[in-house]
Amino acid sequence: MPYASEAVEQLAGYLFADVRVHQIQATLHARNIPSQKLCKRIGMRRKAHFKQDYWSKGE
Repeated sequence: MPYASEAVEQLAGYLFADVRVHQIQATLHARNIPSQKLCKRIGMRRKAHFKQDYWSKGE
């Protein structure tokens, strides 16, 4: 298992079991395909897609 997936799964497990949060969210750039795949791989689902959100690195 890739390190990022394992780390995120462990963190999510801790947050849900020990901290008892209801949900977690990830905010990422629409062109960041590896992060999208990571989120999908750990069971997250897309709730929104912002057409315009914030200015970053000249975009």
